[in-house]
This record gives sequence, C-alpha cells and structure tokens, in this order.
Amino acid sequence: MRFPDATSWVFDLDNTLYPASADLFGQMDPLMTQFIATTLAVSETRADSIRRDTWARYGATLTGLIAEYNIDPAAFLEATHQLDLTVLTPDPSLAQAIAALPGQRFIHTNGPRAHAARVLEARRLDGLFTQIVAIEDTGYVSKPDPRATAFFLDQTGFDPARAVMVEDQAANLIEPARHGMATIWITESEEPAPDHVTHKTRDLAGFLEGLS
Repeated sequence: MRFPDATSWVFDLDNTLYPASADLFGQMDPLMTQFIATTLAVSETRADSIRRDTWARYGATLTGLIAEYNIDPAAFLEATHQLDLTVLTPDPSLAQAIAALPGQRFIHTNGPRAHAARVLEARRLDGLFTQIVAIEDTGYVSKPDPRATAFFLDQTGFDPARAVMVEDQAANLIEPARHGMATIWITESEEPAPDHVTHKTRDLAGFLEGLS
C-alpha cells in the first residue's frame, strides 16, 4: 500500500477525521428536523421525512432543501451545527500520521467552515492542512455532485493524478476516482469495496502510518 507519486492528500471531515462512533450526526439530525419543521411550517414527523428523503435523493439534506424548498443555506448550517464536541478527543497518532504525509494536505467537507475548524481543534488536528474547502466555498453544492469535485479541484489547483482522497462515504469517491485520484474508503462495513475504491480500511491512523 504505497502512493509514491502522491503530492496532495484530501480528507473528508465528518466520520473520517473522527470516529463515526462519536455520532455527531445523532446530534445534528434532530436539529435539521427542527429547522425544517419551523422553516417550512410542517409537523416534526413531516420534517423528519423530508430530511431523510432529501438526504437519500441528493446525497445531502441541504442540497435537497435548496433545490426543492429554496431554504437559506447559511441559516440552515448555523442552526444545525450547534453541536457538543466534547465527545471528540485528541488523536496524537492520527495527527502524527497526517503530519508525516508528503506534499499538501486538504479538507473537502460538506459541512461549514466554522464546524470544520471546531472539529479540527477538538481533535488537535488544526494547523495540519494547507486549505479547507467547505460547503460555502462550493456554492453550497455538496458531494457526491460532480460539480462539488470540480469546484474543489478548481479552487485548490493540484494535479488529481498525483492525489489521494480519503472518505467515509464510498459514493463520494466516485468523482475523485474519475478525475484520476487514488481513493481510501474509511468504513466498518464488511461489503467489498467498489471498483472506484483503491483501498478500504477501518483504521485511518494505522493505514497512514503503514505508508511511511
């Protein structure tokens, strides 16, 4: 497992740079439901259905809400990212492994920049990345939409053929792979990795340490 030509490393944020067991989405989902119910003047049951449906069909609830209900994305992100991050703890092994990677290191997240900064600080990973591209930087177009990857590559300017993308959602690796990036899928799933996934692992820190 080597990437001898890699000069750029791209990381998703949520459930990638911290364990999925932290369950931040368990905090976020009811906040989304509440925002939808209030904004669209519907019941919480209906709001929860809208949240689940838009996520399933668009890959991100925000994308569907913008497309179908013309909601204010900034207001949505502010309301739904008031999270208790004390569930996140520093990870010195992951920090050391990321710091040891050659070349540039980026984050591409479907979350807002303020959330990314708080997560990185909680995990003691702040200062390790060349650039963070958050949802507001892509015009609120989220992965796996091909436009999100196009926006990201345009803003960062690196050569995708010499880059590696790390994600917890296999669907979000389709476009990076199409652009020539090697891909790493972080997952507890036992299902086989799809063809567009180069490597699959449960342990990001251990995997990156194995590259040195």
